[in-house]
Amino acid sequence: PLELWPESAGPLPAGELALLVAFWVAPPFVLRLLFLLGRSLREVLMSSGAAARLGFASVPASGKDTAAATAATTEVDGSEAAEAREHRRLVVREAARCRSQEVAARGLEIVAAWYGDRELLANASMESGTQGIIDVTDCLMAKVRLSRLHISDAPKSTLLGFCSPSQGSETLALHIRYRFGGVEHERTFGDTE
Repeated sequence: PLELWPESAGPLPAGELALLVAFWVAPPFVLRLLFLLGRSLREVLMSSGAAARLGFASVPASGKDTAAATAATTEVDGSEAAEAREHRRLVVREAARCRSQEVAARGLEIVAAWYGDRELLANASMESGTQGIIDVTDCLMAKVRLSRLHISDAPKSTLLGFCSPSQGSETLALHIRYRFGGVEHERTFGDTE
């Protein structure tokens, strides 16, 4: 049998045991207290408006508030489209690198990709820069790995470099023209496909 405290060591020293338990319990307890203190301080600052005067960004208290806070922030400063343009600009080099690898391997090459209103995608000439449609070719090409493109079924406007190009449109879609093994294909996906 396994002995946790051998009898030859004598009685269990209560003082040392209490100290050991205190060291074991204290760190999580202290961390929890610090977390709660920081959270309540943030709520007080946000409710009083002091955070805005001090230059702190609004950070939601929980994960379920994240989407609402993001939408409110975007609505307030109207920078969603500018942020998406900046993201598209930043992925150009990565897209070029992925494209050169895929072309060399005759793998998946995104020739062109547009995101916007489904009706506009069907009726418009994509090269003309139609209002309500954004070019997301580089955003998707940068996501290609080993001739595969994996994107979630979440709304495409949440992807890096994407934004809702037409306010109030409920029929958003992603149209992709791609080349695989030297053969060109086209496909249109719904916003949550």
